[in-house]
Amino acid sequence: PWDSHLVRMSVHPNAPVAGHRLRETELRTRYGLNVVAIRRGSQAIVAPKPDQQIFPQDELLFLGTDAQLDSARHLIEEPRQGSSKAHEASIEGYE
Repeated sequence: PWDSHLVRMSVHPNAPVAGHRLRETELRTRYGLNVVAIRRGSQAIVAPKPDQQIFPQDELLFLGTDAQLDSARHLIEEPRQGSSKAHEASIEGYE
């Protein structure tokens, strides 16, 4: 636990996690990462619930090790491969 630290990552507009709920991303179960907070514009969501949806350009505050963060970085900061209009339409409430 002592090699864990807090790191911020911004969600790429077309990232694989964009439009999904935290639970669906498996960031905790698959990668061992804890999302401590989400900054969405001027709003801060501290200790987000598993059903919290992630939106493009959210800033996520993670607690994890360098290895855990590096293994999941592609899901957050990089665009998904082969994007589709269906994905864009699935993001509820995003303006």
